[in-house]
Amino acid sequence: MKLYKYRSITNKQHFDYYLKSLSEVYLWFADIRSLNDPSDSMIYYDRKKEEELFRTYFSENQANVYRNFLKLIYKQLPQIRLFIDSISDNQLLSMADMMNNGDFDKLLYSAGATDEDIIRFEKAKIHSDDLFKQNEPQFKDILEQIFDFNDTYRHNIKVFSMSDSYDNDYLWKEYSEDYGFCIEYDSGLITDEMTELKDLNPVIYTDSRQHFSWLPLFLVTLQNDDQENLKKELEINLKNQLLSKGTIWSKEKEYRFFSNKSNIVKADIVTGIILHESILGTKEAEQLVKLCNDRKWKLSIWCSNEYELISYEENILSNIR
Repeated sequence: MKLYKYRSITNKQHFDYYLKSLSEVYLWFADIRSLNDPSDSMIYYDRKKEEELFRTYFSENQANVYRNFLKLIYKQLPQIRLFIDSISDNQLLSMADMMNNGDFDKLLYSAGATDEDIIRFEKAKIHSDDLFKQNEPQFKDILEQIFDFNDTYRHNIKVFSMSDSYDNDYLWKEYSEDYGFCIEYDSGLITDEMTELKDLNPVIYTDSRQHFSWLPLFLVTLQNDDQENLKKELEINLKNQLLSKGTIWSKEKEYRFFSNKSNIVKADIVTGIILHESILGTKEAEQLVKLCNDRKWKLSIWCSNEYELISYEENILSNIR
């Protein structure tokens, strides 16, 4: 698939950056905060609605949450994990109520426990309470950060944007200012080593955004039995949120790569340069022509009045010289 990125040469410093990335064969992934749409890649959710979803889930799945949490804090003690799995939901909730009410000793005595057994249980309960208190701030911190995703994790996201065509008059005006050039990329040249480029997605243009829930992430953290499906659901929903933009931007016909690593991603996937006719004869055009010749890239001119692409072989060199 051929994709395109439009660049202007009006800012000489920026042009030097563009030329450097082309010469050194890398893509520059921009920080999400630097994009022209300030709401770009925002996660849309209602915090009150999300908190209500969490409360509802906990009230309806109290035993399951309690079981998974106990298994999580006792993950190094398989014999306790097996015991936790062996008891029913009702037994687990009854035990929790008894421990909270201080009545669990009576149950143990009625089952034949000795004073020594009770002492051991009390020590185990104190240990369990301590573990819960140690982990509680961690879970609260996780929840606070994911609820505030747009002010925390979102800032770690980097994006590389392209369009699906070289003849987009809006993009020539908006991003090259009718005084620039267009870079052609070929997604078919992406190799297994280019891990950040393995997931290419078209932007979703919509003015209707659905509530996004972080509940699956919390359930994965609790090691829910359905982890794989929960992870897939979370990844799909999160990706759709990050790819959604208002319909006002639909004329851009954008495709995106995302990364949460470096801004620089090595990738030899450029196959051509299209010069806007207005920059022919400029020093910048000469530099791009030389680079194309060195790299054996296809070189063309965009004639905006004729809405026509002229290939290098016809007359591009005579125009530039």
